[in-house]
Amino acid sequence: MINHSLENKFKFLVNNNLKENEFRLYFLHGARDDKYVGTSHLYEHLFVQHILDKYEDDLLNVNGATNRDLIKVSISGNLDCLCRIIDDLIKRKTLDFEVQDNPYQLQKEIIEQELSIHKNNPQSRIQQLMYEKGKDNDLAKPLYSKDFPSLEEVQELVDKLKISELTLVVPPNLMKYIKEEYSIAKKSEDIFQDNNNYFEVVKESLYRVEDTLLANENILIGIQHGLISIKELEDYSDFYYIRIVTNIINNRLKSLRNLGVYFNLCFPNYHRREVSISIMFSCKANQENLIFRRISEIISTPLSQEEIFQKHHEEETEISVQKNEIKEQIAVLYSNEDMISKQTADKDPERILFIQDLILKNLKKTIIINHN
Repeated sequence: MINHSLENKFKFLVNNNLKENEFRLYFLHGARDDKYVGTSHLYEHLFVQHILDKYEDDLLNVNGATNRDLIKVSISGNLDCLCRIIDDLIKRKTLDFEVQDNPYQLQKEIIEQELSIHKNNPQSRIQQLMYEKGKDNDLAKPLYSKDFPSLEEVQELVDKLKISELTLVVPPNLMKYIKEEYSIAKKSEDIFQDNNNYFEVVKESLYRVEDTLLANENILIGIQHGLISIKELEDYSDFYYIRIVTNIINNRLKSLRNLGVYFNLCFPNYHRREVSISIMFSCKANQENLIFRRISEIISTPLSQEEIFQKHHEEETEISVQKNEIKEQIAVLYSNEDMISKQTADKDPERILFIQDLILKNLKKTIIINHN
């Protein structure tokens, strides 16, 4: 259940894993929504600086992150300060600020340093290339540009977000405070913007292998990028859609092996109502059109409840198996007195046995071992 402040366009989510002195603010605006490339990222930096300047004496930490779907700001500090910030957010005071030239120039400089690392990260570069294969979807918009948005362009986003719907993720104690101070209603609703349409597979690409020392020149490599709707998964409480989806697609892709095709599903990413994936494959020359058609069919076929249930069950089984394998290895290691002796400073026999028994007694609760 999601708590709504209907009159203030706020949603409040309770996260029991948060500490009592922290909360998170989410703007439902990301790089895919930018009118000017890089505006979201620059806004995130300026908003974090704005919070630090406004409440600096009582804050422990403020940091932000921007992706294609969201702007996230995490705030921690003493409880009185957090309640004051929440009050100001709900009243829209903190969201209404003028972008000044000095902080604007400072954050531009910081982002330039950040992007110099980001742009040279191989995974970031390749993933951006994958998104760019789909010229017709908003995920193709890059997170940054060599040309920074102007101060006026960032102010335009400030003015937009100060009246937009926001989501606060808070611990139980802060939710109690909010309920006592504000009139809110409960309502089941997805926190992401609703879109019930299925997504078309976007344009594929193809290139020939250039390194003839490592590969056959008659072999082609193809890349196909697509979006998988996750509407069928909305009844599942476990928030690992991306693993379920990639497992299902990988299972469907196995049919390509009968055609002598090698494939690899890479860079899956969770977005609003969809998971984006890229599929790389190698095939014989003149076979590529057939493979692109088959992959298009695989991606565009809606997820079935049978597939979801099967992969959900397999996922739980796999996690259980992995846990027991790790515990089994620990049991093997810590049933070896010589191994523990090498890690114990004074090599005291009683201390070694104490450590060994302590660990093995705990392992006995979850796996079958016989240690004498």
